[in-house]
Amino acid sequence: MLPDIKEQRCCVHKNANVLAALPKSAHAGAKKALAEIWNAEDNDHARGAVKAFAADYGAKFPKAVAKVTQDEDGLLAYYDFPAAHWVHLRTTNPIESTFALAHGQRPAPGRARPRQERSSLTESSPSAPPRTPHGPHSLALAMTAAVNLPARKAVLIDLGGVLTGDYLPAAATAWGIRLGISQQAFLAALFSGSDDQVLTGRVSEPAWWDIVAARLHADPGVMAELRQDLASREVWDQALVALLRRLRAHAKTAIVSNAWPGTRARISRAGMLDITDEIVLSCEAGYAKPDPRIYHAALRQLAASPSTALFIDNTPGHVAAARKLGMAGHLHTSTISTITRIEDFLAA
Repeated sequence: MLPDIKEQRCCVHKNANVLAALPKSAHAGAKKALAEIWNAEDNDHARGAVKAFAADYGAKFPKAVAKVTQDEDGLLAYYDFPAAHWVHLRTTNPIESTFALAHGQRPAPGRARPRQERSSLTESSPSAPPRTPHGPHSLALAMTAAVNLPARKAVLIDLGGVLTGDYLPAAATAWGIRLGISQQAFLAALFSGSDDQVLTGRVSEPAWWDIVAARLHADPGVMAELRQDLASREVWDQALVALLRRLRAHAKTAIVSNAWPGTRARISRAGMLDITDEIVLSCEAGYAKPDPRIYHAALRQLAASPSTALFIDNTPGHVAAARKLGMAGHLHTSTISTITRIEDFLAA
């Protein structure tokens, strides 16, 4: 009927389908490879990433690869549109969330919805706010409303050392004394050479801990204590957390962190997955700050431009890299100064 209309398949659902066709041991690498496709610079780079994914996984997992290659054109159609729209076009999640109220009121399987309840989804009661209707015009109405909204500013914020306190100096001192080594030697055992390994997801977190154990000459019992102690020292800044929760109604927000593969699970256990719109981790993206690609990936996911974004980090080089890309930058030194900077940025 409309032969010139392009079809866009949902990349989020496709991601899940591909991972379901792979063993769990292959998930970490596959997630990174798929992220290279969805977050590429342009269509050509995305298709190159598809070829790389097929080359790496095709021999062992042809069914998983076919889920991408057979739908390649439909999955990458969003690259033919302006970059600001990519984050919205490549997934149906924003559309589904528009109708989340209706989805939440579905009856249990096998039970018919009463006629009155079905009508209530599209008819507002005097005491209830209008609800988004289903129907052929509902998506057009939602898109028109989105186009007419003023552009919101974006706040991108680091995790370790900002949202969670910098516990490493104290931990390094305590464990250095226990192990009979200097603070510097302890930190080197944990992090030396990690930037292009565990930090970018090329090495799993358990495998990296094995490397650390060998460097410290520590037995499994000591390593278990060390890991438990470090985890217990990670405390969230509740003032910043509360501010970010409030900001979600007024600004686009994202955590952008150089992080090890287990970080998202730790964020989930802390109940913090919902404090920002997006969470961009180096171990999943495949590149770490100050690599410009991780900043661009975060901006794409937020559908934000550098000129409307504030980047917050406790590492001067990371802030400088953000400023070089056109973002406003703030070096975190205290909770109060960071809250003040965010408020000033949004008020300007």
